[in-house]
Amino acid sequence: MNVRSVLFVLLAAAGCAPSGPFVRVKPINSYRAYGEYHAQAQDDALVAKAASADVSGHEIHVFQEALPPGIEMKDGTFGVAAGYTHRLLGKYAYSSGKEVLKDELVATVKKMCVTAGANAAIIIFQLVPNDHQDRAQAIEAVLVDLHDKAPSESVGAATP
Repeated sequence: MNVRSVLFVLLAAAGCAPSGPFVRVKPINSYRAYGEYHAQAQDDALVAKAASADVSGHEIHVFQEALPPGIEMKDGTFGVAAGYTHRLLGKYAYSSGKEVLKDELVATVKKMCVTAGANAAIIIFQLVPNDHQDRAQAIEAVLVDLHDKAPSESVGAATP
């Protein structure tokens, strides 16, 4: 199963449906960090801080329905490939509840990346109208801290 299929299945399970004139996603602005459990209030504080984040000076890589080198999916779960030291930080979901330009949604994800300490995001848009592929109602993102190059690229560099 390819990445797009898996992401579509995950979104369908979350209650999303194909776009149409009467289908609207509810407004959401939610982040959940991966790892050890902590209070939801900590994630909510990050979301609030992200609203005013400045992304200038930060290089954020955005992968639309694709995985960056060193990130893999096995049995429907994202993970870091052997030899890499990337970190999967958390999942972010955003929608204003109305259809907007995809660029606006991506800008919101980039603000969340800066706030959470990520330099990349794996994204998928939700409820994209057939007649306006530059628009969507929502975006979901896995925030990633990419650390290094492929193991084969760094092997020769470490040798004196």
